[in-house]
Amino acid sequence: GNLMYFNRAIMKKNEAHVPRVFSSIKKGGEWDIPEELSLPIDSNYMVIFPCLSPDEETLYFVSDMPGGYGDFDIWMSQFNKRTDVWADPVNLGPEVNTSGHEIAPFVHKDGTLFFASKGHLGMGGFDIFRATKRPSGQFGKVKNMKYPINSSFDDFGIIFSGKDAMNGFFTSNRKGGRGGDD
Repeated sequence: GNLMYFNRAIMKKNEAHVPRVFSSIKKGGEWDIPEELSLPIDSNYMVIFPCLSPDEETLYFVSDMPGGYGDFDIWMSQFNKRTDVWADPVNLGPEVNTSGHEIAPFVHKDGTLFFASKGHLGMGGFDIFRATKRPSGQFGKVKNMKYPINSSFDDFGIIFSGKDAMNGFFTSNRKGGRGGDD
């Protein structure tokens, strides 16, 4: 609860407003001034939906940079504590990424990757999927979370928290909410 990663697009006159990943550390109950992560990615490409692994050594994120399988793919970058540098991003590959949009990665403390996709077979809109981490480190065996997690509307951004390993929240624009994404 003392380290936060988030997106921000700095608004500057006559420049593209491409979202980047920033971090802030909580000290003495106050959040420090955010700093942009020095990910080795061209500034013309978006870097959105940051998710830090439970061991805090891998950052998962979504980007539209070249080398992917679709418009938005899930990538990862390892942090080298010794050199204090983020490694070149690695695409999670064609089992996770499709020619469609993949967004909102979340890595559970058991190592399972949860994400939303419009490219994998689903119920409509964005659906939430999970992928198992193999001994090789690659993710595979992608499975749709099905109803009641998924619906014919957009369902995304699942996170798990608390002592119960499967207690959490997700976002949806399905009927019954207060409007928009709830």
